[in-house]
Amino acid sequence: MDSARFWNTVRSREDWNRTRDLWNLGSMRAIDYVPGQYHYAMGDASNAYSPQKLRRFTREIVYVPGPDVLFVFDRVASQKAAFRKAWLLHGVNQPSVDNNANARMFRFNDGSGELSVHSLLPHDSTITRRGGPGNEFYAPGDEHGGQWGSGENWPLEPPQGGPLPDDPRLRHMWKTFWGDDFSEILSSNRKNVVPGAWRVEVSPSQPAEEDFFLHVLEIGNQGATGHKRVRLLDGANFAGAAFESGPAVLFSTAASEITTGEISLPDLGCDSLLITGLQPDSVYELNFAGLNISSSPSAVQPGIPVSMLRVRANDKGIVRVDVQRLGNLRLRIARV
Repeated sequence: MDSARFWNTVRSREDWNRTRDLWNLGSMRAIDYVPGQYHYAMGDASNAYSPQKLRRFTREIVYVPGPDVLFVFDRVASQKAAFRKAWLLHGVNQPSVDNNANARMFRFNDGSGELSVHSLLPHDSTITRRGGPGNEFYAPGDEHGGQWGSGENWPLEPPQGGPLPDDPRLRHMWKTFWGDDFSEILSSNRKNVVPGAWRVEVSPSQPAEEDFFLHVLEIGNQGATGHKRVRLLDGANFAGAAFESGPAVLFSTAASEITTGEISLPDLGCDSLLITGLQPDSVYELNFAGLNISSSPSAVQPGIPVSMLRVRANDKGIVRVDVQRLGNLRLRIARV
């Protein structure tokens, strides 16, 4: 935002209406909640970025309370493939990063709690850990803002307040933000806040105008997360993730309204299937067929139909079905 115009504050409803072009930069496009099953939200922050840089930025999240798992799917389209994108997750303590051919996961621990993050999309990405003493608020780049930022660490102001810094450039920043009559930094509530000193950045290795970011976050006690298998689901018009003995979640990757799609479901014994991005209040057929050849006489052969469900998407374009050991199947989705 151009915060210099009104000192980054909204004082009244009249202020908001007069300056809404500054502030009205994001919107919630859908919110859905079924107690005990899932929480879903889709937000659009496209207008929060320069239109010369960004065409689209949407984020969808699905939280499933039973296994305490959060699915985060971001769709980012830039004006040029050369504009670098990065997905950031900030934390208080130093994260561990497992970034090899068999696992792309990182973990934050704090107190007795633990957060394990499976990075599934982009397919080919670079995972970078930043932070620590002297780099808590480091912004890559140079003094001209190249490659995102300033190329320096930005320490927090003292919680007790104090005079403006002597550095002319920093003084100019403070006055630009708060106004020419701003003469000292006021005390803040930061003394009661634990600042995050670390972050993880996930960035595509290859330039592209549009990128998908998909992360699965496991929430639990220390030592309790990161043991279940998580697999990327990547098919025609859909991408998502399957969580072992838990949910399989699909997000739309289509450029327009979904009418058909296909995806392979791995044998992880999933107990539910949730699909987002469908046409609200429309009926869809879910056709399940065999995927792999097995030596077991009772195994489903590839291409052999297993079952068909006819379901109606709710008014938010979501379908959820309970299943028994969903996996090792090819799913075809078609609007009726």
